[in-house]
Amino acid sequence: MGDVAGIEPTADSEDWWSLLGALDEPGRLGRAAGLEVPSSFDRAATQNRFDQLVKGLSKAFGCPLVGGHGPQQDAARFGVIRIPAEVTRTYDQQSGARLPLAVMLSNFGALTTCLPYRFGPAPDVGPTPPVHQEDYRRIEQVSAELQLRLVPEYILDAPYDGPNEWVFEPMEATWFRRFFDYL
Repeated sequence: MGDVAGIEPTADSEDWWSLLGALDEPGRLGRAAGLEVPSSFDRAATQNRFDQLVKGLSKAFGCPLVGGHGPQQDAARFGVIRIPAEVTRTYDQQSGARLPLAVMLSNFGALTTCLPYRFGPAPDVGPTPPVHQEDYRRIEQVSAELQLRLVPEYILDAPYDGPNEWVFEPMEATWFRRFFDYL
């Protein structure tokens, strides 16, 4: 994933590792609970949170955005909100073209993340350009207003070492894959 240049993390790394570790429930093959959703998952409350995130981002970026209904099947994320390139400041450093953004809501612990949406939301399809500071700040503000935690990319890029490593073998797993990707 790209990094956000010049933006200080809102929590220190140890706080993030502690939070992610606490949210990471051991899962079992054939059951969504623990892997795709936490055992205490409240679909209606998460859908409401997602709808509020869509509404807040629509206002922050000045255009109507679409959310949909979650959770996404076979994934640890509830949904993805795509912000069109025309309203972002994030750009491809090689071509200079503006890039759309993907804002994701996890099924776990009111976590969000954002990244440029070039080839899809998976971060391991190649180098991802950084999210522009202004875009990041708008997403961060909306997330905070809704009591959501915007997880920094450097945390999500780190190798996953939790109790569900067996799900990802033989692929290299990251914390992004654990909380925001297909499993």
